Amino acid sequence: MKKASAVIVIIFLLLCVFTLCACNETKDADIYYVILLYANYNEETGMVDAQIGFTLNESESIGLTCKRDGFVEKDTWFKYYKYNYKIEGDLYEKVAAASSELGISVPQNSLNVFYKYSTRYKSATSDGEIQKKDSKYIHTFTFKQGEEAQFNLSIRAERREVWYGVLIGAAGAVTAVVTLSLIGKKRNGGADNGKQKEQ
Repeated sequence: MKKASAVIVIIFLLLCVFTLCACNETKDADIYYVILLYANYNEETGMVDAQIGFTLNESESIGLTCKRDGFVEKDTWFKYYKYNYKIEGDLYEKVAAASSELGISVPQNSLNVFYKYSTRYKSATSDGEIQKKDSKYIHTFTFKQGEEAQFNLSIRAERREVWYGVLIGAAGAVTAVVTLSLIGKKRNGGADNGKQKEQ
């Protein structure tokens, strides 16, 4: 009985090892169009604050695209979606032109361009400034004039297939051990009855 139980446990552990094998996946690049969400003159700083966003609708674009490269990194229990966003083209020039179309003049070196990513997951990480507002975490990426407009974002998610696999495997192992234990008791009980009859 003990040998049978040990074999079952070993098989279960081996299945877990193969199931939980970590591996990485490269994701195809995605292309988004850059849009101007709003532009406003800030009297306190003397700067024009301009928030950008991304869309799949080219007609709303300010004439720029953003390429998102990414890959999925997996460990035993979680997978991490890691993305790099890179805006291709002169971001400041296009944002200044789009702001002017809204009637907001942008003096030289007075443009503050940023992008905000909002999520309810605390586990999300990035190279931006992170602030908590109510139940959400706001990642703010500010782009400096003359520098490449890009940023990195990482999102963690549970490997549900692994968690479910472990639960199913554990339930199966427990069921098998209990079943074998009952069978063993019945056999032992039958053997004891046979001995009593012989006596």
